[in-house]
Amino acid sequence: MHQSLQPKGTIWFAIVLMLIAFAGAVFWFSKDSPAFTSEGWTNSQATVHQPRHYTITYESHVFSPTNLRVRVNDIVEIKNASAGILKLGGIEKTIPAGQTVEVVFDREGQVSYYNSEQQSEQGTILIKPN
Repeated sequence: MHQSLQPKGTIWFAIVLMLIAFAGAVFWFSKDSPAFTSEGWTNSQATVHQPRHYTITYESHVFSPTNLRVRVNDIVEIKNASAGILKLGGIEKTIPAGQTVEVVFDREGQVSYYNSEQQSEQGTILIKPN
């Protein structure tokens, strides 16, 4: 009689273990993916975006950061750390020396802002959807 090097039970155990691992991988990687419904593709878990706070500082004739990416309804504080009044074009705000204003964007897009007194001092805010 010829005996196999591996018993049949070990092969079946390996097959069952691989199937369990595959099912676990499918479950793990599909939990954040969209699901297809009669209304089209939707996310099965609604993501709630809490507004984040960002700060742009104007000091020594420079905006920092000059480019900023935010989401709709995030709060952007623009701080004038210079000694004079800052008149912002593009956002249309006047900020006294040492003061801060808050800006909230309600739709996606791109906003370019600049110092109305010196238009080469500028920056961009990219607003992404929630």
